[in-house]
Amino acid sequence: MIMKIFKKLSVGFLVAFVMLLTACSSSGGIEVSGSTSVAPLMEKLIAAYEEENDGVRINMNVDGSTTGIRAAAEGVSDIGMSSRDLEGDELSLGLTEVPIARDAIAVVVNTENKVDDLTKDQVQKIFSGQITNWKEVGGADLPIIIISREDSSGTKGAFEDIVGLLNEDKSSMVERANPVITNSNGAMIENVIQRGGAIGYVSAGSLEGINLKTLKVNGVLPTSDHIVDGKYIISRNFDIVFKDPSEEVQAFIDFILSEKGQAIVEEEGYTSVAK
Repeated sequence: MIMKIFKKLSVGFLVAFVMLLTACSSSGGIEVSGSTSVAPLMEKLIAAYEEENDGVRINMNVDGSTTGIRAAAEGVSDIGMSSRDLEGDELSLGLTEVPIARDAIAVVVNTENKVDDLTKDQVQKIFSGQITNWKEVGGADLPIIIISREDSSGTKGAFEDIVGLLNEDKSSMVERANPVITNSNGAMIENVIQRGGAIGYVSAGSLEGINLKTLKVNGVLPTSDHIVDGKYIISRNFDIVFKDPSEEVQAFIDFILSEKGQAIVEEEGYTSVAK
């Protein structure tokens, strides 16, 4: 009799345990993926939100804007991070696109470079291979080394669109300049630091404490004030994209857009969308 009761209790316990495991596995937290440029800011937002909401777990994968957008559209991620606007067939994927910050794309060179200022036209001609030596823009007699990003990069897409580096078929003019291709902001920065004649482009918000020279474009530096007043022309939104968010996901989105979330945006060197 005791053995029968024990077996019934054991079976009941096993069923309850399996149900608990199933519930835990089905509630794996919030999945975020996408832009390497947005990721450092998102990491800070996630840390602040998790600290305020005990038990909430948010996982982040950094794999490029295009990949993040597709992951959100396919339900692989709850939120996609993008450093460019939706474009082409992405507009028909049923995604909601929400800006969470404004960011400048800084044009950067090695600190030994004597050039301080380029016009937008000069930037376009350098990255399209029409200007190949720094002496053509007032610098030393030194070949220009173009450092660029992989095709899935939202920063690359935004930079090329704003500067005028796309052909009519939307292919990149930068390929003409035989660029060194990097897969993240960090790799871009490291390449420019190590190569005396290098020029690249990175999220301005990621440059604090980095040993690089940020160039003026049309006489204007990429500061927050110049993003807001429109004087620095190479700027873009940091966006999140999502489809049919759960209550848990919506609560995190609301936090990002809240006064507290936007204060973190400002603290990290970006421009609040509330401005």
